[in-house]
Amino acid sequence: MTRHLQPNFALRPLIFGEVLFDCFPESRVLGGAPFNVAWNLRGFGVNPLVLTAVGNDPLGREVLDRVAQRKLDSSGIRVHDEWPTGRVDIQTKNGEPTYTFWDDVAFDHITFDAQTIAEAQPALLYHGSLALRGATSLESLQALKGTVACPVFVDINLRLPHYDFRLTETVLSNCEHLKLNHDELILLTGSKSELPSDFDQRWQLRRELAQQLRSQYNISQVWITAAEEGAGWVGVNSEFLHIPAPKVENLVDTVGAGDALTAVIIFGLLEGHQPAQILPDAVRFAARVCQIRGAITDDDAIYDF
Repeated sequence: MTRHLQPNFALRPLIFGEVLFDCFPESRVLGGAPFNVAWNLRGFGVNPLVLTAVGNDPLGREVLDRVAQRKLDSSGIRVHDEWPTGRVDIQTKNGEPTYTFWDDVAFDHITFDAQTIAEAQPALLYHGSLALRGATSLESLQALKGTVACPVFVDINLRLPHYDFRLTETVLSNCEHLKLNHDELILLTGSKSELPSDFDQRWQLRRELAQQLRSQYNISQVWITAAEEGAGWVGVNSEFLHIPAPKVENLVDTVGAGDALTAVIIFGLLEGHQPAQILPDAVRFAARVCQIRGAITDDDAIYDF
């Protein structure tokens, strides 16, 4: 897969949700699932419109500086005096991250300008779930869905206790694409099934649970991640595809791997590619991101693979 040398302004996704700093014991890294997706899309030559909010504080100014350096469109980023820029403290054990999110921060108060949205002529709306813990951000997303006429891509990131399951119907209903991991699939379906020991049977269970979600919420396509077991896709006519994960040499951490996979999926959808072409590229790029600290990098060589 080779990135475009020039941004594709004709196919603009809206990326709605949190921007925050992933704070490790020894460093901090700019992140947040929607922001990670936007950053990687820009690396692939797409020109996303980011709808988020930061505080009028040093971290917020750092976000805006990085956005400018990345040549990301900042017209959808609100700067608040009342609330600080988002932050999550991360501890990593045995390669798996744990997250502690700060409460009542700027991304809980996302708003948007309708004229900016209209001028963008969005080809796809992506949103996560963390920012929806804030009433203002939730109301803004609901209004945004009523404003645009494009496919909706929902990226569930269940960071308990920051997700209210009473929102599930609102968030999932009638979306074209849902992306989630194995644990989120189990939580959202309420599955009590034992996870089979056989690899193929585990993926068959995931396929059945994804079909359950599709039917319940009228979702067109479901994209599933399962860490070292790879990723899968379930289509509108019960089609199923599974791609094993490549071995990751020199693993640093898995932060942002799912966001990397999502960015490739969205890029492929914008380009009109089929899942059989999209998913192998997505899994390979996710493995690449596991070789860096955090979710994003300024090294654009990562986008040529």
